[in-house]
Amino acid sequence: MSKLTTRHSIHLFTISCAMAVVNVAGAIAAPAHIETIKLNKSATKVLQAQAVQPAIEVSSAVLPNNLLSRSLKEPLTDVIDLTNRGTAADLMAETVPSSTPPAESTDPNLSPTPATDATTDIPPATEVTPSEPVSPASTDVPPASDLTPSEPVSPASTDSPPSSDVTPSEPLSPPSDESSPSQLEAQAEPENSWEFLIEPYLFLPFNLDADVTVGGRTASVEADLSDIFSLDSIFAASLRFQARRDRFGFIFDGSYLFGREKGNQEVTIPQEVVAQFGLTNDLNIRADTTVTTRLATIDLAGFYRVLDEDLGRTETGAKTYPTLILDTYAGLRINFISLDLEIDSISVNNITLNDQDLNTSVTLFEPLIGGRLGLELSDRWTIGMRGDFSGFGVNGDKNSTWNFLFGTQYWLSRSVGLQLAYRFTRLVYEDGDGQDARGIDLSQNGLWLGMIFRL
Repeated sequence: MSKLTTRHSIHLFTISCAMAVVNVAGAIAAPAHIETIKLNKSATKVLQAQAVQPAIEVSSAVLPNNLLSRSLKEPLTDVIDLTNRGTAADLMAETVPSSTPPAESTDPNLSPTPATDATTDIPPATEVTPSEPVSPASTDVPPASDLTPSEPVSPASTDSPPSSDVTPSEPLSPPSDESSPSQLEAQAEPENSWEFLIEPYLFLPFNLDADVTVGGRTASVEADLSDIFSLDSIFAASLRFQARRDRFGFIFDGSYLFGREKGNQEVTIPQEVVAQFGLTNDLNIRADTTVTTRLATIDLAGFYRVLDEDLGRTETGAKTYPTLILDTYAGLRINFISLDLEIDSISVNNITLNDQDLNTSVTLFEPLIGGRLGLELSDRWTIGMRGDFSGFGVNGDKNSTWNFLFGTQYWLSRSVGLQLAYRFTRLVYEDGDGQDARGIDLSQNGLWLGMIFRL
């Protein structure tokens, strides 16, 4: 009896040592993550229960009331539910997320099938002896402490790099390819594409003065804003077209001006006409006179954008305002001038001049230079000025034309804008002497109203 008791005591002591080794190995191998700690404890209890079970059955038969036997039976109550769930490998597999959880067996006579996972190579706990504690080195899954809850392990990969190499700030999905509205617009309209602007506009002269000379006779035309609705007195209309690609572009600008003056006004008759009456000087008299002026102008020019600078550009290169723009242009101006002068019969003392109906027309081809300076305040508002000069004395004794305007533009949308400006114009043309003299000296200023369409 004493030998049997001694044999069982040695057996129990050996089991206790094995249990201690299992506990120590589990503590060493357990990662810091709380889920893995619970896993190792549960697996250790199962291994303890499986190792102690034969000894308890023997000791219970020999020492049914032994205190040591009771102390060994009590821990088993804590792991009864664990043993029903399967082996230690089953418990470890449960803590590893899987897209399809293992199916539970409904047949109580069948032993639970060990859960399988593509990312683990853990053998079933039944193949592990108590003296060989389970080590995390037998798996290809990185320690749970290196995995954040938001980064599940994909069951389809067995050689994926440890998730500890991925910092939380690095997205697991590829970056979005969506572009900002400004980028989409830049893609739809690259910088080297053509931009077309067409602008019909009206010129409302606040003041117009013109001295017209035909056949040596000179009369005047005067008009102001009160005559603007009298189309038989004054009318002006224009159309401007501009095309630009990058820094280069061209301009077409066509305008038409009609002015007529009727009434009793002062008329100058050259001395050559009245020399037959013994006069040695020009004759200045008043007579019923009709003066008609028609002026059509076409500008054809190419321009170069010298400056296009965002004054508030940031370091990142994003467009800001205001933007300074400077264009210079040069080309050709064509002036079509038509002058008509009708003078009723004149009787002064012994001098009688019959009705006189005189007209002349001329076409002038003139070199043209000009420039434009603008300041874009926003994507809608722009202020600026423009000026040009042509003639340079070509085609006559005197020949020069200049224009200057300043104003603002407002874009209602990307395709439609309004322009309001004030314009000054001066045209001087003189050619010939005596009865062959012809010319016009015209000056006007007024309001420029235009609508811009971007095509």
